[in-house]
Amino acid sequence: MDIRWGDKDSLLVLRPTLGVLRHRLEPGLPFDGQVLPAPHKGNAWEHLANDAGFVIASSIAVRLIWSPEALSKLFAGGAQVQMMGGGAGDIDIHDGRLAVLGLPGRDLERRRYDFKSTVWVGELEGGRFQSFEPWYRETLKKPTIKELRRITRHNNNGVGSLRFSPQGKLLVYLGYRPEVLLFSEDGEKKSSWSLEELVPGYRHDPKIATEYARLMDHRPSVEEYNAWVDAARVIVDDVLFVDGSPAIVVRRFEEGRATWELGLIEGERATWYGIPTGDIDSNSRLTADARQGGDVVFLGATRRVNILADSDQAARVLVARIP
Repeated sequence: MDIRWGDKDSLLVLRPTLGVLRHRLEPGLPFDGQVLPAPHKGNAWEHLANDAGFVIASSIAVRLIWSPEALSKLFAGGAQVQMMGGGAGDIDIHDGRLAVLGLPGRDLERRRYDFKSTVWVGELEGGRFQSFEPWYRETLKKPTIKELRRITRHNNNGVGSLRFSPQGKLLVYLGYRPEVLLFSEDGEKKSSWSLEELVPGYRHDPKIATEYARLMDHRPSVEEYNAWVDAARVIVDDVLFVDGSPAIVVRRFEEGRATWELGLIEGERATWYGIPTGDIDSNSRLTADARQGGDVVFLGATRRVNILADSDQAARVLVARIP
C-alpha cells in the first residue's frame, strides 16, 4: 500500500488489488471515488506517485498505469497502461518526469543490458514515458552474480525509496547501501549522508537487510520474523521532503517492538521527531508524504510482497504537523 496527498481536502491511497482510491480528509476518511482502476486478476499495484497533473501506480515488474487527468477529477476510463519490464522498488513523478528505483536490467530505449544502473529518470513523450537515463550507476567494476542478485532482491522487494522535491531534486535511499543520496534537477549527485552518522543506533550489516528482503518474498513464520527483529535495530522505511528539507522515516526495534521516527536533515545532522503510531504492527512499513506547511501523512501497512489479498494489508493512517 502507499499514500499521497491529493488536494488540501483529500488523500490518495493505493490498495494493491483495488486500485487508487480517494478519501476525504475527515474523521473516518470517507471514500470519495476511484482514481485509478484495480489491476488485472493475479496482479497487484505496489507504488503510487502524483504531481499537479498525473496520478501513477506501478507494479513490481514496472507495469505502469497512469491518468493525465487533473487531480480534481476522478478516474473515468481514460487511464494509460505501459509495460516496461525489469523491476521497481519505488517510483515518483515531477513535472512529467518519472523516476524509477530498481534494476531494469536493460536500457529501455537501446534494448541492451545495463545491470549497474539502479536509478532511472524518463520523460513523458508521445503518450509514453521513455528516454530513460541512468542517474545512478554502481561503482562496482564487474558485479558478481551474487552482488547482482542482492541488489535485485532489495529493489524488487521495495526496500529502497526515492522522492522528488517540489523543485525537481531527487532524494534516494538505495536500500542495499547505508546512505541517502541527493541529486540536482539535472541528475548530478549533490550530497550524500551516511546512515551510520545520521541515524543514532544505525549499523550497517548487509546480511540483516538481505534477510529482510528474503523474508518479504514469502510469508515468514513468527520464529523467522522474530529472529530478524532481534538482529535488526534500525531500518529506513521511506524518504521524502518536508517543506523543502530532505527527510527520512526510520523504524527502530527494541525488545521486539517497533517505534518510528522522522528525521529532518539539516547540513550533516538530522533533527528527530517521534511518530505517534499507537499499537501499529511492528511488521508494518511506514510510508509518508508531505505538503507545504509541514503537514505529513503516514500510512502504516503490513508489508507482504507477493500476497495479493487486501486483507493482508492491514493499514493505519496518521496525519501530523511537524513543529
